[in-house]
Amino acid sequence: MITVHLGEIPEDGLEVSGETSRDIFQFDPSEKEVSPAGPVRYQLHVINAGSGLLLAQGSLVAPFSLRCVACLEQFPHTVELEGYAADFDLPASGTLDMTERIREDILLELPNYPHCDRDSDDPDRVCPAAGKFEAAEDGENGPETRGSSAWDALDRLDPTDEGNSQGNH
Repeated sequence: MITVHLGEIPEDGLEVSGETSRDIFQFDPSEKEVSPAGPVRYQLHVINAGSGLLLAQGSLVAPFSLRCVACLEQFPHTVELEGYAADFDLPASGTLDMTERIREDILLELPNYPHCDRDSDDPDRVCPAAGKFEAAEDGENGPETRGSSAWDALDRLDPTDEGNSQGNH
């Protein structure tokens, strides 16, 4: 947990740093699309901003293992939030638990459709599925459609062409 005791915050703020000792993401262990690959490291400056608010500024680093949507292989991806800032309402309990907010902010930074060649920590990684899903080039499969969209292919269909009817008359 990432917590701050309000009585410990001096007027000029409090430096809070470390790493989580447990998995704060709580993903289903059977889910292999995304999983934490280590603790969340944090370095935050927490200050009482007045008007019942605390402000936390600093950096967060969270390593993950993601599954590529193209080749289905796992690859490392690190979420790094430099210049992180969040405000929190002053809790009545005297202790502020920032864990849930930090968890959500990190999860929002994960790619929706992770690709190992684009999102991997290895900038030289080439996806094993690269080129496998591109349209056919000129040849026995018809005219080149590389770079065309699915809509372009649909626009080229001729509904009056008997050869494309697939037995529907």
